[in-house]
Amino acid sequence: MMRGFMLVEALISMALTVTLMMAVMGLVTSGHRIARLQPEAADQQQRIRIGVQALAQDIAHAGTGLDTGSRAGPLPQFFGALTPSSDGGITVWYVSSREAQATLASSAGPGSSVLSLAPNALCPAAQSACAFAPATTGILFDASGCRDVVRIDATYTAALQLHAPLTGCTYAPGASIAQGEVRTYRVDTAARQLIRRDEATGIDVPVLEGVADMRIEYFDEAVSTTPLPVDPILAPRSIRRIRVTLRFAAGPRDTVPDLVVSFDVTPANLSLT
Repeated sequence: MMRGFMLVEALISMALTVTLMMAVMGLVTSGHRIARLQPEAADQQQRIRIGVQALAQDIAHAGTGLDTGSRAGPLPQFFGALTPSSDGGITVWYVSSREAQATLASSAGPGSSVLSLAPNALCPAAQSACAFAPATTGILFDASGCRDVVRIDATYTAALQLHAPLTGCTYAPGASIAQGEVRTYRVDTAARQLIRRDEATGIDVPVLEGVADMRIEYFDEAVSTTPLPVDPILAPRSIRRIRVTLRFAAGPRDTVPDLVVSFDVTPANLSLT
């Protein structure tokens, strides 16, 4: 009889030991998972912060225009500086130099690959191209709303050599040319990447990994907590605020869950028009 009790006690003791060991193993496994998850989550947040900052900064510059001349002021006076791209992204236009700004001395149109510049106050006489540099991007536009993005291959004393001939509008003498940036941000859903494309060179550069999709909303005012949406195609010059929503999807081996990040940007130069 005593042996029976001892056997029962031994079985109970073994069961308690096994249960305790399973609990400890569960805690250890959970601890390991948390230890793995925290660095991955921190890395994801760091990558998101850097990528979002780059995108938000470019959008914030949208519409920066000329400092002098008859077309001084924000670009949206003449054309939309934030426009949807054909691949579902957003294209940003802005002037990036306060010195490299000039006007055409003669007309230029489809087939033109050299732009003659008129004298300006920033350069010595007969050196109206002094502030421009090779391997930079130029924004060519006029008061009618025509605009082109060009790549400057070489500079002369009073002219700019373009990488490729113009294909868009015909520009009369007095049209404006300035160093600037024209960039498109889009999502490559297959590669799960946020891509930045330089519209002057056509070069794509990955900005952020793990991006499943991007949604962009356009609004016609900058202050309200419930802004009204605007059609960026029908009214591109009325845009005042942009809301970008990025969805980060976890991969098959990731332990970090999907994440949605949304932020608003109110470019100062869009509010001045």
